[in-house]
Amino acid sequence: MRRRPWYLWATIAAVGTACLITASLIWGGQAIEFASWVAGIGSLVLAAVALLPRRPTPPAEPTLIVSTHEGRTSTLLGDDDAGSLRYIARHDGGMLLIEPEIPYLNSVRDGGELTPLHYWHSPWEKSFHWPILDIKIVNNSNRTVLFHEAALHVKASRPDPRPVPVLHGVTYGTFFGLLNLGWGPMTNCSLRFQLRRPGGPDGGKDFEAHFDVPAGGGTTVPLQEQFLDVGVDVPLLEKLSQLGYSFGDYLIRRDVGLGRLVEDSSGHQLWRLDRAEYETLRRRALGPFPDGHVELAGTLQYDQAEIDGSHTRRTNAIRSAISLNEPLAGAPLPPSHEYLVQLRSDGKNYIETLPVSHSLAPGESDRFLISIAADRSSVHELSLQLRYNDDRVVASGPINLTLFRSTADEMPASPVDHQEPA
Repeated sequence: MRRRPWYLWATIAAVGTACLITASLIWGGQAIEFASWVAGIGSLVLAAVALLPRRPTPPAEPTLIVSTHEGRTSTLLGDDDAGSLRYIARHDGGMLLIEPEIPYLNSVRDGGELTPLHYWHSPWEKSFHWPILDIKIVNNSNRTVLFHEAALHVKASRPDPRPVPVLHGVTYGTFFGLLNLGWGPMTNCSLRFQLRRPGGPDGGKDFEAHFDVPAGGGTTVPLQEQFLDVGVDVPLLEKLSQLGYSFGDYLIRRDVGLGRLVEDSSGHQLWRLDRAEYETLRRRALGPFPDGHVELAGTLQYDQAEIDGSHTRRTNAIRSAISLNEPLAGAPLPPSHEYLVQLRSDGKNYIETLPVSHSLAPGESDRFLISIAADRSSVHELSLQLRYNDDRVVASGPINLTLFRSTADEMPASPVDHQEPA
């Protein structure tokens, strides 16, 4: 047993008492005898206490330190790149706060300017990752410790309803397109803007548009009237966009009254324009934008819901790129929307449906993406049908899809309802 300092003092007191008792027996004296007996009794009590078993000291507990991994997520992106994403941690009192550090979102939510982002599926496709807890443990005890389970006790979870407004690259046409990559809508949107040459001075005509942008979707604001007001011949531009090119001439199969009326080898009437005639008409149609490049500059205001349930009015400057030219040869038409459907990994003769919304005027085109997910790697034999105008259907040919999803792929697909065929 470990010796205590006061045990030593008790031993000294006992020796002293013995000396006093011996002195009293030899020399006598009531005072010496009384003092010796008091000291003796006290020393015996101290000695008895010293010999009692000591209460065991609780062993030291291991120490747990939790932070987040703050390393850069992609060597291709700098920390200040609009498409970069990382998580940072800070302490607020006794609470650890882990928050995403996204330069683009920080700028937007601080009232910064919206400018076009060029990407394929997501602005953060090269840097996306889940937040990572950095766990450090220290065994301060005097025994072996084996950790065999980790549990996250969640007191509350709630969605982030804030929208994420994004301009997706260059818009081709006489309209303005705005996407919302967030989980809550942008409502009561008010866009005050001018149409001008890129980098040109202010002072043009002021326009205003009102619209809403749904969560996870987008909106297209028609600008034909505004382009007419600034001098663009929109009807002529639309006719020229219907041209085909053959053997040095531009051909129009519709009765639009441009160029010379001729017949092809099959007897079909065509309107033919040579290159010089086409360039002359195009310059006239473009008006104040001879190279076809337009900048929409102004201010966007919208209402949004906050995480705490409140609603705020947000304001951002905006500078969007619009091209009145056709997309460059070889450049794909950018998708206007992306959808997700989840298939079964094991099943026969079932149908998965998803709502889409695409309205096309005569001569217009559109493009959207459908991501196909499943809970594991699987092979699917399928076909696609698009329903339009209530009961009309356009169908694809048969499709054989081999889908890969490893056990390490952490991003789950959204659940969908299964519909059995009638």
